[in-house]
Amino acid sequence: MTGKSWWVGVIAAFALGLVGPSAAEETPEDAVEVDEGAATADAVFEFLVAEIASQRGDTDGALSVYHRLARELKDPLIARRAVEAAIRARAFGPALESATLLLELDPESTLAREIMAALLANEADLNKARDMLGGILEKTANRGPIVMQLAHLLGKFPDKAAVLETTREITARYPIPESRYAVGVAALIAGKLDVAAAEADAALKLKPSWEPGAILKAQVLRKSPPR
Repeated sequence: MTGKSWWVGVIAAFALGLVGPSAAEETPEDAVEVDEGAATADAVFEFLVAEIASQRGDTDGALSVYHRLARELKDPLIARRAVEAAIRARAFGPALESATLLLELDPESTLAREIMAALLANEADLNKARDMLGGILEKTANRGPIVMQLAHLLGKFPDKAAVLETTREITARYPIPESRYAVGVAALIAGKLDVAAAEADAALKLKPSWEPGAILKAQVLRKSPPR
């Protein structure tokens, strides 16, 4: 069993009701087949303990374990379980934190993007969304994947010019190519093609031959009127 798929076995067992609290407490190591190169019996045991805590309504305890294991093992499947547990408990603050962790580990996660976008737009206040994202980025070590997704995360706000300015404000503290890319995408969506082109060029200057920057530049050129 591969390093990722052994978690799937644990999750599937709980989903089907094959592993209950008593079985997990008595023989946690036997509940799944462990890949020695990717996991330990202790990690499996902790995961099962978190599952039991979640079933018993101890959302904080479960999320604490899920988050630590997800970071230690760099496993988006565990982060996804944290998201599901938080949403099920209607703990929206922890859900946002868990979705952020999932997006950090799996930048292509549609679930993470959609949940974060919905939670950020929940109060229909772009300033609050800006502050929340600023706080998230301040506490996140690997900011690039999240910054890259700002257009999706703020996509539910209708005022695209305001979203562009908010994206500028959020990224101003982080002089990384992902920041220039994020502003460029926001500018493209807002119809500011000159700004989008300049930001794509700036991203490529910071990181030459970077595929996302090149794709953004191509999108701008495709939308620009012929000269």
